[in-house]
Order: sequence, then structure tokens, then C-alpha cells
Amino acid sequence: MTIHFKESLIVSLAAFGLVAAVGATNAQNASAKSRVRVTSNVKLRTDATTRNVNFTGRAGLYTKASAFKSAKKVATTITLKDLARTNKSAKNVRAYRVARTNKGKVYYKVVTFDGRYRGWIYGGRSTANFAGGLKSYQTFQEGSLTNDMTTGTFQFANPGTANDNQTVTYKQPA
Repeated sequence: MTIHFKESLIVSLAAFGLVAAVGATNAQNASAKSRVRVTSNVKLRTDATTRNVNFTGRAGLYTKASAFKSAKKVATTITLKDLARTNKSAKNVRAYRVARTNKGKVYYKVVTFDGRYRGWIYGGRSTANFAGGLKSYQTFQEGSLTNDMTTGTFQFANPGTANDNQTVTYKQPA
């Protein structure tokens, strides 16, 4: 009887060793850090005037979301602060895409009206409003109009054709 006990113990240890070896080869390396990935990347479909933004200077502009190691810096925070202070309409900014990562961060793809600066910037943790490196910006503020202004008909006296920044008239925006 003691011989059978020894044989069954040896067989059990061999089976346990085989299961442990198979489990060790199939186990995946666990990491404390999980990789950042984009879970959604969609075009903004709200009215274009609600997507006009200005830089806050708290985040840089990158080729990809700054959470990715392969992201290259397009503009520093200092450059973005300077763009935010300018009063040139060509330096206004519009957001046109939004991406969310698996870490819950939101990034907006933006472009200046002149097209010189384009890239991704950190936009907070919610898509409800702009935050992080962006803030909302009003490009047009309506003033008070007289009754003649609101009901009147207007016509150009001398439509210009030369592009001298003073007399030119366009059929649509340039």
C-alpha cells in the first residue's frame, strides 16, 4: 500500500508541474501602466461659430494627442499665449475634431484661420465645454442697431475690383 501512495504522489507532482509550466508559458506580462489609446475620434458637427476657440497657454500644440510618446510639438505654450493675445483675425482658432482616450482625457484638433498652426491640444476631461489649453471665443459681437439699419436696403456705391485691401468686393469670402 505504501508503494501505491508513493507512485500516486509522484504522478500528482508531475501533473502539477506540467500544469504550472503550461500556465507560465501562457501568462501575459502584467504591467502597472496600460498604454494610452484613442477610444473615439469624431468630427465636431455643432455650428461653426460655437467652435471658435482661443488658446489659454496652459497646454502645447502637438501633431498627435500629447499623451502619445510619438507626438511632436507644433507650438509651445509661449507661442500659443502670443497667438491668444494678438488681435489679427487670421490668428483666430477653430476646433474641428475631438478625440477621447481610454484615460478619460479629451483632445481637440484645431487650426488657425490662416492655416499656419494645426494640431491637437489638451481640452480637459469633458466635451461639454472647452478646458485645458482652450477657451471659447466670440469672433463677432452684435451691437445695437437703429430701425433704419435693420429694415434698410444697402448697396455698394463703387464696387472695387483691385485687391488693395480697401476697395475690393468679393462674391463670397476669400
